[in-house]
Amino acid sequence: MKILWTTLHVADLDRSIKFYSEMAELKVLNRFKAGPSIEIAFMGNGGEGEALLELINDSVDSAQVNTVSIGFEAESVDAIMCKFADSGIKIHYGPVEVPGGSYFLAKDPDGFTVQFFQKK
Repeated sequence: MKILWTTLHVADLDRSIKFYSEMAELKVLNRFKAGPSIEIAFMGNGGEGEALLELINDSVDSAQVNTVSIGFEAESVDAIMCKFADSGIKIHYGPVEVPGGSYFLAKDPDGFTVQFFQKK
């Protein structure tokens, strides 16, 4: 399994893009609406297999601002979900089908969100 991205839930997407563009020299590789109130930007340098920075702004759910999560590429979301079930660890959200794959969210022992994403 490899790390796909680290997610930062931000208050102002344009301000965050400007910061990471100027200070960390990252480029916006993909930016899109993910619903009526959610906008997402993936940033990186464009290298193959590079772990990305995912910035999410949800203009409705301000409770998410200043939270961090990490995303892993899973060979099989179903297999990982079985591991969670066998361990007695609850799935926080999902599974969810999206264009390009499926994912679910879980919480680590300290409450950080962990996403397992299977590319299609």
